[in-house]
Amino acid sequence: MGVLRPKRSRIEIEELLSAAMNTANEQRKQAVAEFLEVTAAVPHDSSADGILLIENAGAARQQAFAEYQIALNRFMDFVVSGIVPDDLK
Repeated sequence: MGVLRPKRSRIEIEELLSAAMNTANEQRKQAVAEFLEVTAAVPHDSSADGILLIENAGAARQQAFAEYQIALNRFMDFVVSGIVPDDLK
């Protein structure tokens, strides 16, 4: 049997989603900055290690962008359509 918690207000839900979106956006910006730093530092005729560094930074950038998109979509679904994510009900 689950623990009942009080229902969240619309403002509380919006604040939670907004904070999650802002956090994801900051992580996305950091991943982009790290990717740019790595690509600038690694020579184009680099060894396998340099290529791996670029690939890892690129993958981290893509993951951060995907997480930002999810957070943005959750926020927009709530604000525009009133859809409350299951984990916030």
